[in-house]
Amino acid sequence: MDPNIGWRVYKSGISTGLTSGIVQGKVDEIAHPTFGKLYDQYYADYESAEGDSGSPVFTYNMFGDRILVGIHWGASNIYRYFSPISGVEKDLNVIPLTR
Repeated sequence: MDPNIGWRVYKSGISTGLTSGIVQGKVDEIAHPTFGKLYDQYYADYESAEGDSGSPVFTYNMFGDRILVGIHWGASNIYRYFSPISGVEKDLNVIPLTR
């Protein structure tokens, strides 16, 4: 499931541990220094640091279950960026073991 703008999401990274923030928006296209153009990426205001790339980004449903919504990949001065889980599934032709 992809997130909606305004949702609280959590990122569990090796450098910063568990942090949370609000999904602020979605960009149609953004330049990544290694991978080139990325499409349909989300950004939020959680904290992150170098080493957190690849961390799961998730939310909770009304039953308290974790729902995977994306994979953290980078940051700007203000926002943190993550690929939505639908894009990960599509690009890699995989289905996560947990959602």
